Amino acid sequence: MMEFGFATIGSIAVICFVFAQLLKLIPKVKDTDGLLPGIVFVIGAALGVVGNQTGLVGLAELDIMSAIATGIASAAAASGVFSWYKNIKDGFQL
Repeated sequence: MMEFGFATIGSIAVICFVFAQLLKLIPKVKDTDGLLPGIVFVIGAALGVVGNQTGLVGLAELDIMSAIATGIASAAAASGVFSWYKNIKDGFQL
């Protein structure tokens, strides 16, 4: 039997992306700068913990902190860290 742990980690990114798109439909969330990535990071961290505790391939072998970090990294990929960084950088330019 073949195990694809990377598919589990990729699925966290997809789930976080879907959550981000759904959150963009809420006007109060959409209008606040920087709130969306933070929410998606929390969702990714929670999915990392759930995956670790339920024994998902790719996350079950990790300690809890690594599972949280993996979930956050997947969420970062989904939410577009570069665009978040760009917005912060533009905010500090005078």
